[in-house]
Amino acid sequence: SVMKNSQEMVRASLLPLFNNIAEDLNQTVLNLEQKRYSYIKGTLQRGTTSLAYIHMVLLPVLSSLLDHLGKNNYGVDLFENEIQLAGYKILNALWIIGTKGRKFVDREWIIEELNRHRPLVGDCLSSFASCFPVAFFEPEFNTNNKNASNVSQLSPEAHDVMTNISRTIPNLTKLIADIEEHAESRVKYEDAPYVVEVILPCLCSYLSYWWSMGPEKIKQIT
Repeated sequence: SVMKNSQEMVRASLLPLFNNIAEDLNQTVLNLEQKRYSYIKGTLQRGTTSLAYIHMVLLPVLSSLLDHLGKNNYGVDLFENEIQLAGYKILNALWIIGTKGRKFVDREWIIEELNRHRPLVGDCLSSFASCFPVAFFEPEFNTNNKNASNVSQLSPEAHDVMTNISRTIPNLTKLIADIEEHAESRVKYEDAPYVVEVILPCLCSYLSYWWSMGPEKIKQIT
């Protein structure tokens, strides 16, 4: 395939796309945090950070691309260095939008929009987890992962990105403990819908991906 035989060419071709997606998503997060309602709605100018564009265009396209990478095991070939950094930016922004987005705003129409399309964010994160070759819920294992680029050394900006990731993305142990606590406390779905719609799809995809790489799977095959 082109991906396997011309990896550098494919990376060079897709890097601008991933960088632009990361920029759009992170600008959307900034607009939510700073309550820039005209940008969020797209009334001041029709741009790539309005929620309508993010939900109806960017997320479906990104999910389809990531699904394709995951099904063909192309993630290990694509996500290196600068593209891996862009992947981290995308992960960080999607996690914030999916789990914390509605906490930043007090306009009912924005909250309704985020609530209605939250499953799209969960689907996209699930697709991301199915192809990203770095254990982002377990960064302590990255030193033993040949596919984990030392992205924090690429630039001062990259170092800041990885610092933000460490603050935003929870560790696997804490994530599972929080889910167990959520289940046992009988919290209503409406109180934390992101657990079902965002965290669980991403976590299930993540665990499936890494279990397939682990010793138990290899033992089964042999």
